[in-house]
Amino acid sequence: MTTTSNTAEWYRPTLEQLPAPTVELFLQYTDLKSEDEVKDHIYKIRNKAWQIHPYPCIGLFRFLNFNISLSPIYAQVVDRVREGQTLLDLGCCFGQDLRKIAFDAGLSSATNLIGADIKRVYSIGV
Repeated sequence: MTTTSNTAEWYRPTLEQLPAPTVELFLQYTDLKSEDEVKDHIYKIRNKAWQIHPYPCIGLFRFLNFNISLSPIYAQVVDRVREGQTLLDLGCCFGQDLRKIAFDAGLSSATNLIGADIKRVYSIGV
């Protein structure tokens, strides 16, 4: 049974610090103009998502970590996506890794990036 309680052990009420790559991506990928705007946006989206799906990755802000970019073959992945090869991200949450790849590949739209998760979350305005 899931709970939307903000007292769940996997719910962190505030961010200690935004990861620098996250701030950089949000400032360049969105129309947000400052780190404070980015932080406000993140809280807004996280709180909406938490009410729908109180998962640890949402409650602990794990969706702010672009883990795929830490892979030693990340540059190859970006190149292959840029060349048109398809990438499927299973368990994508908000599609943050796909957004990072699209950004790093210089793509304004990418039909070759596919994300799927157990529940639909993109309808909350992410």
